Amino acid sequence: MDQFDAALNTELRQTQAALNGALPTIPWCEIDGAQPADSLIKGVISRNTLAAVIGAAGSGKTFFVNDLAFHISIGWDWRGHRVKHAGVLYVALEGAAGIANRVAALKAYHNAHGDGVGEPPAFSLSVVSLDLLNDPVAVQRVIKTALALGVGLVVIDTAARAMCGGDENSSADMGKFIRNLDRIREATGACVLIVHHTGKDAAKGARGHSSLRAAIDTEIEVTKADGGPRIAKITKQKDGIDGLEFAFDLHVVELGEDEDGDPITSCVCKPTVAIATRKQKITGPAGVLLSAIHEAIADAGVYPPASHHIPPEIRAVPLETARDYASRRGLSAGDSPDATRKAFKRAIERLQNANAIGIWGDWIWPA
Repeated sequence: MDQFDAALNTELRQTQAALNGALPTIPWCEIDGAQPADSLIKGVISRNTLAAVIGAAGSGKTFFVNDLAFHISIGWDWRGHRVKHAGVLYVALEGAAGIANRVAALKAYHNAHGDGVGEPPAFSLSVVSLDLLNDPVAVQRVIKTALALGVGLVVIDTAARAMCGGDENSSADMGKFIRNLDRIREATGACVLIVHHTGKDAAKGARGHSSLRAAIDTEIEVTKADGGPRIAKITKQKDGIDGLEFAFDLHVVELGEDEDGDPITSCVCKPTVAIATRKQKITGPAGVLLSAIHEAIADAGVYPPASHHIPPEIRAVPLETARDYASRRGLSAGDSPDATRKAFKRAIERLQNANAIGIWGDWIWPA
């Protein structure tokens, strides 16, 4: 080995030693921009993100989160959006009896409507008191539990209880809380979703320091208007489309009777027909498909079998019928079946993101 080789080997050894414990890096040639989000509910929430569902007291935000979590835990499509089945850890820091009744209502409702949950949902409930602001042991307990269960979604209900008296308006306290949520996210790869309250002025969004909204990837605000449905609106989507709205009502479910013979009840979310969303002008292949769906409904629409996934009194057509009508309208510039299939898939995704259609199983209908 000559002097040059010796010097080079020394430099390589020093470089390798310096890299131990250094930041992970990706060389330029290996950076691939075509990295799809690891969605839990496509277009709504994904793994390895921070999310928040916010709303005033009584808005229905916890019922809405329960509905999201249930569909993820059983792998059912949600409101026409594809769902990847994943385990759920729901950490309830307040209202132990209430959250148990809400889960019981989900079980009763879905069994009672012929959907017959075969394999039980991968949903685990933990009713505890934890300080996720100042107690590193509490943070590690959440991480260990989530890893042991192998979950894709961790729900923290609520942020106020998790901060255990911390100052929500303090940048220092909120920053520490966010770092601990990130620790859970990074260690588990799960979506960490917090349930949080809006402030006295609901128009200003989530209560507390603005650093929370800056840190989260997805924010969904739940509101309740007099005389209308409750609306869950995606008000922030860091790597997707915001502005999507989902209307729902709360359906009362009887769970039994108390010692006085009075009914014990809770609620589940039911999609409503009137989706109060800002209408978007839909053009291109998606516009062609939407027109084709309306034409197909007029010609051959039927009432599909009863299901809580399809709003009542809605006429629908099979997906294959919608594809045939759209193909005749010139959905794809190419003539090959593969070109039509790809154009149909892209148009479906755009219409779903615009909340312009509903899909369940083999059925499709305009929203």
